[in-house]
Amino acid sequence: MDEKGIRERLERNYLHCRLILEVLGKPREHVEESLKKYLEAIKKGAGEDFLRAKVVEAKKTEENIQNGVEYYSSFAELEILFKDIQELAIFCFDYMPSSVEIIKPDNLTLRNVDMSNIMNDLQARSHQVDSVVKGLKSENEFLRRNMKNLLKNLILISLKIKSNDIRALSKLSGVREEELQKFLDELVKEKTLKKEGELYTLV
Repeated sequence: MDEKGIRERLERNYLHCRLILEVLGKPREHVEESLKKYLEAIKKGAGEDFLRAKVVEAKKTEENIQNGVEYYSSFAELEILFKDIQELAIFCFDYMPSSVEIIKPDNLTLRNVDMSNIMNDLQARSHQVDSVVKGLKSENEFLRRNMKNLLKNLILISLKIKSNDIRALSKLSGVREEELQKFLDELVKEKTLKKEGELYTLV
């Protein structure tokens, strides 16, 4: 869109905004591809109101190294026209930009109906997020409980064959010794196992 088209929209109370959209992850190719897909979706949705995008290639930084795993980050600086504040709010809900700057107009008049619509959208999306979180929490609890049962059965079967120390049980189960130690202590406490020296045996 040329400058004339932008001016015409601003005269119709459009918002001219600059936004920063960031992606963090690994490997580098995944980060760059994810950002590319985001931009394609945004361009398709905004149409000619999408003015421009400046993309910075994915880079790794010291801050993005966690537990020895290297993460990459990339971002795009976008300029988009929005027909009203509600459309801008919906964009923010959908794409969660890290920064939003309203370039034009200098002053905004927000009607109470616009604010009501924004708050209702926020509430609806908050309820959706809450529902997803609760579902994931329930699913994770189910998986955690079943993984705990599987580990317990594996250890009990192993010790039924012969007594073993924590090093052997760790190697057998694939669980690190420091994490397995807590689990074995629980089994000893509930009197499922007993420890004699370094060896664990069934009660």
